[in-house]
Amino acid sequence: MTLTKFLDAGKLSILYLDHNNLTTIHKEWFEHFHTRWTNANRKQFGQIFLDPNPWVCDCSSKDFHNFQIDNDFFHDKYDKDEGYVSLGSCQYPHTLKDKKFEDLTQTDIDDFMCQPPRILAKSEGKLKVESNEDEMVWVTVDGAPPPRVEF
Repeated sequence: MTLTKFLDAGKLSILYLDHNNLTTIHKEWFEHFHTRWTNANRKQFGQIFLDPNPWVCDCSSKDFHNFQIDNDFFHDKYDKDEGYVSLGSCQYPHTLKDKKFEDLTQTDIDDFMCQPPRILAKSEGKLKVESNEDEMVWVTVDGAPPPRVEF
């Protein structure tokens, strides 16, 4: 989903993105979200449902976490007088698995450092494959978040 997906959404106040296999969360999705308003002299509150999704808590989620700290609305709650927010928990890295966004500490945030992808090992030599022949190619990579390898 693009960072500006909801930029021109007008008065977006309810957002259901639960069970969508999203891995990265961005503060830009919520910069125009209406958290509180009045309708017919009644207070209304926004609703955000993002859990469950397999969130990756790394450097790509650092901006959202800082945004969440600065915005009281963006904390898990289920209250008719405050709104409904279900952000979810980290699934990666393993050290933060099942930790809720709002429970992340400054130490956790400092550990969000991303490592550029690097090749640790690979098959050697040049490949020349004739039709109907099989050849095995392998590569071992490392990085945070985990890099994706395509051949």
